[in-house]
Amino acid sequence: MAARKTIADSARAYVSAATVREIAIKIALGRLEFRGKIAEQLALNNLLSLAVTVPHALAAGALPTHHSDPFDRLLVAQPTVKSLT
Repeated sequence: MAARKTIADSARAYVSAATVREIAIKIALGRLEFRGKIAEQLALNNLLSLAVTVPHALAAGALPTHHSDPFDRLLVAQPTVKSLT
């Protein structure tokens, strides 16, 4: 619940393109129910898109090995590179 409060209290909140990809994959595999269009829901909730960039990929590759999932590595690297919470 602390994450929800942080997002709600923030002037800007970002959603990684990697997160959107994971959501789309889970929907396609039938592992997640989602009504409507993802992009529309992001906009309705004032969530900004955070693209995956080369610096993000390089930072993800440099993380310690305890982050083994490539998506998780990217999700850790992006806010670090962008100085986001």
